[in-house]
Parts: sequence; structure tokens; C-alpha cells
Amino acid sequence: MEMFSDITSRTVLSEDPEEAEEEVVNILRIVGDYFLYAIFYPWPDGVSVYDDVKATHEYMQTTGTQDGLTVEWKRDGHLVALGHPTGSTEHIDLAQKDDSTIAVHRNEVFSPDEAIALFTEYLTTDTIDTTHLSVREIGYGEDTDEA
Repeated sequence: MEMFSDITSRTVLSEDPEEAEEEVVNILRIVGDYFLYAIFYPWPDGVSVYDDVKATHEYMQTTGTQDGLTVEWKRDGHLVALGHPTGSTEHIDLAQKDDSTIAVHRNEVFSPDEAIALFTEYLTTDTIDTTHLSVREIGYGEDTDEA
């Protein structure tokens, strides 16, 4: 599966798994410093990289800073926030690059290395093993406590 990263410019990830993993690491290491967010999604077959395509069916995205990143995954028509299985579900305001904040549960804040591991898993397996994570369904553009 060809993956695509939409940060503020389009980047088609390498077809070589090791190079693609390195590209993911490099992109996620600058979220919060240079980019407000990063979103990764499969590129549709038969569509030129010059066409305007938005991530709608399935994607993973992150925002925050290098002090803490969120990881959200859209699959099967549901957008979910991933989190640590233990820890506080208290709402906190996570800083973003543009000096705004996003309300998240405390257990949904990942270190860059933790976020990289999740994105790498998605890149290499086309899925995420959520048995070791909390999964909370969220609305689009607004936070909900539905699970």
C-alpha cells in the first residue's frame, strides 16, 4: 500500500519499508516545531500524486508538540483517539504549534517515540493492535466521551 503524508506539503512515502519508516520518523520529529499536524493515509490506486485527494476513508493523524502528541485513527468510519491503557482520563489542554490547545484525556498524550511506534506499526501492517491501548471514539472537530 502506498502511504501519503499530508503535513503542509504532500509527501508520498518511499515504497521501500525501511526508507518509509525513516521518513515517518523524520516527519513526526518536527510536528509542533515546523508543522501543526501530520496525517498519513493510503493513496488511492490509479490517482496521480498531483490530484487533490483528501484523507476520508482511513487515516492516522497527530498534533501537539514534541512535549506530547495525540494519535487519532480513522477506521471503519469511526475516528478514535488512542491512549495508554492506564492513567488519568482527566481532560487537559495539549499545546499545539500555533499556540492554540486541543482538549484531550491525559492518558492520550504520547511521547514522540511512542507516537512513532504507533505510526510505524500502521505503516508496516496497515493496522494497529489496540489490545494494549485505550480506544475512545471521538467526533469530528469536537471531543466526545463516547467509547
